[in-house]
Amino acid sequence: MNKVPTTVEKPPFDELVELARSDPDAFEALRRKLVESHIARSPVDQKLKLQRMQFRINGVLKRSSNPVHACILLQNMLAENTGRMSDALIGLQDGVGGWVSAVVDDMEKVEGVPVAPRLRLVHSDQRDQPEPPLTIPPASR
Repeated sequence: MNKVPTTVEKPPFDELVELARSDPDAFEALRRKLVESHIARSPVDQKLKLQRMQFRINGVLKRSSNPVHACILLQNMLAENTGRMSDALIGLQDGVGGWVSAVVDDMEKVEGVPVAPRLRLVHSDQRDQPEPPLTIPPASR
């Protein structure tokens, strides 16, 4: 059974702040609905990746002791993922000889909101030549 994705409207910021202060459980329920709505409207080839990332984020939020702790843990997760991407680029440089740079050609958009850069890796000898976009898969565990 395929559910038709529904759009959940995000309230204005001030209302979200008030909801978070007055009713944290309702705020959390709304947050989950907004995330699920966004993932449901995403391109099919991105859904599994987004679901996995949200699963990891939810795990971080559950084990954090307060909002600042959650922010620090999420920042660490972001730094870890950025480090993996950097390591992958360095590995490519070593493999092709010469420097390689990631060029952002365009941002993939979901309903007009940028969600993922479309990267192409360019060797130093081919900097000005067009190349098809390359998607770098997440590191396997």
